[in-house]
Amino acid sequence: MSRRLLAFNSGDRQAARFDTLASELYGEAAGRFRKARSLPASWRLFMVVEDDRPLARAAAISNPLLKYRDSVPGIVGCFEAVHDVDAARLVLEAVEHCLRDEMRATVAIGPMDGSTWERYRVALPGSVGGPFLLDNVNPPYYQELFEACGYSGIADYISTRFAPTPATFSRLERAQRIFDGCGIKLHDFDTAAPVSEIRDLYQISRESFARNFLYTPISMETFKEKYTPMLPLIEPRYTLIARDASGTPVGFVFAVRNLLLKDAFELVIKTLAVLPGAQGRGLGRYLIEEIHRRAAEDGCEMVYHAFMHTSNISAKITASEARECRRYRLYAKGLA
Repeated sequence: MSRRLLAFNSGDRQAARFDTLASELYGEAAGRFRKARSLPASWRLFMVVEDDRPLARAAAISNPLLKYRDSVPGIVGCFEAVHDVDAARLVLEAVEHCLRDEMRATVAIGPMDGSTWERYRVALPGSVGGPFLLDNVNPPYYQELFEACGYSGIADYISTRFAPTPATFSRLERAQRIFDGCGIKLHDFDTAAPVSEIRDLYQISRESFARNFLYTPISMETFKEKYTPMLPLIEPRYTLIARDASGTPVGFVFAVRNLLLKDAFELVIKTLAVLPGAQGRGLGRYLIEEIHRRAAEDGCEMVYHAFMHTSNISAKITASEARECRRYRLYAKGLA
């Protein structure tokens, strides 16, 4: 058997082979978990094959806006691999050499498909229940592969779930009185004016996430390109925008049904964002508890809170009944 390392750019003819590994790993679900997309021309792609069978792939990515401690970070993106440590090491070392020698990086961070706006983190083994819509999914051995190749965790994230009951929105009435008194109202997402609503989500996200770990800004146009395909998933009742007395958006919560389940009603709270000036006033909890109330009234069986950094405030304002169901990790490795 002949094992080879291939290196190419996203515009090369053989780049189409880069997506074949996802189909092998995820089968019919490949389009749901790893939808093929056009990759930037600046990304350097690597793949390990054995007798033309793909074993591992990854991309070397430079994001000049990314900041990590006093280092110059490079990104390991688009990682996929069969359960083969040697193949994973071969492709990761190729990426590391490229990041260090061509992109002048001093640390490799991954997996991350360019920025935290895209898919990133390894889903760790030991999850409770199946994946939910928009979840981060990968084979359970990815943790083993990264750690066997010298990577250490730099951030952990969790998703939690719980069955909504009146206890999960017990402070809602008091919060509503407080925010009504200061002129802040919650509005359902207006599907008749999606462009302006997406613009408001962008403005809130840009300010709210600016201090998040490894945050990098994106343009309004890029944000629109990301959220427009999600419009068919949006039910106005579960995506709320908080506006002050002047109509200025100051926070939002974005939730969707778990469409991976056909015979049960579950809700996934994907994003909570509140402007810095409103964070200390409980607006985030108010938005969350209103979603909890609506979920309970509508007969929702399970609510997920997705992708919370373990040190983030959002992990502290979810329901006390919530239990961790999935854990994720982001890795880094120094490039000597």
